[in-house]
Amino acid sequence: MKQEQIKQLTQKLLACGYHSSQIRHIISEAVESGTADTGSSQEQLIIEALESYVEFGSKCKRTGNRK
Repeated sequence: MKQEQIKQLTQKLLACGYHSSQIRHIISEAVESGTADTGSSQEQLIIEALESYVEFGSKCKRTGNRK
């Protein structure tokens, strides 16, 4: 389930214009930030990070279309 959610979020980021290398970096940062034992699983940390970037990317895409 979580792997499917990560895959879907990755596709959304690609649609927002992010490159694969940028997405890999986002995932790496999420995993590294979770090493301080936040109580969340690595998958959950990745999902939360990807969701925040999807939200940001979607806002930027909408704003860019207004010009």
